[in-house]
Amino acid sequence: MTRNIPHSGHRKGGGGSPVPRRSILKGLGLAVGSGALGLAAPAVRAAPASIVSWASAGQRWEFPQRGVYPLFQKKFPDIKVQIVAEPIADMLPKTAVAMASKSDRYDVIHEDYNFVPQFIAQRALEPLEPYLDKDPAYKKDILADIPENVLDLYRDKPAAQGGKLYGLPPDSNCQLQFFRVDVFDKAGIKPAVTWDEAIENSKVLSDGGKKKVVGAPLKRGFWAAHVFITMLRSYGGDWFDKMEAGGWKVGIESDEGRKAMDTLMRLEPGLAVRTIE
Repeated sequence: MTRNIPHSGHRKGGGGSPVPRRSILKGLGLAVGSGALGLAAPAVRAAPASIVSWASAGQRWEFPQRGVYPLFQKKFPDIKVQIVAEPIADMLPKTAVAMASKSDRYDVIHEDYNFVPQFIAQRALEPLEPYLDKDPAYKKDILADIPENVLDLYRDKPAAQGGKLYGLPPDSNCQLQFFRVDVFDKAGIKPAVTWDEAIENSKVLSDGGKKKVVGAPLKRGFWAAHVFITMLRSYGGDWFDKMEAGGWKVGIESDEGRKAMDTLMRLEPGLAVRTIE
């Protein structure tokens, strides 16, 4: 997601002491769930001591902010943050409209990196490098922690071509498997290592489909692709063979892609698959 903060060199709190915007970003960086951090291009209004943060509702985006906010208040007692949360399905289109209209209603907007090129083209984001340069240790640490190909998602073009950095991903978006030890022990099964084992475990836990047991939602509209790509990559595949000249061949048309689709259909037999010519 993209966090957009109106243009201003400093924010002044009630005590009149300047608070560098980079410090605000570092504090907010602890509180978000996923996506990119981008500074908005100059806004009309002056920077307030109160920040309005617009995020998707739920555990990954909204709740981490609320959980970290008390720590943020200790470090920046003169900066207040109002967290506004909306269903994730509404965030993408609403954010796109807000950025296109140059709205200054929100100081912080969490957005998916897929929209970063659009926002850069609209000149709605401001390069982050000048702000990172003010804290060399922080810059060195974060650039060493994130692979260059991931950071390129938040640049106007790849770093190898001199691209400017407009955002930072604040989490690793890692995939986890968790389970109830007591339930698994009672059923006499172990955590799955392969998708075949996961399917067999689901059959045991659901008593052959008689009991409704939900482990992962597969009917999520736009977000269903995230379930599929997890399966595809676990088989060693990806959306494309390589993202460069001579590449861009769709990776779904492969052994890995067929295995992933077969697994998805076995987990959710009711899914309809439409072939795209």
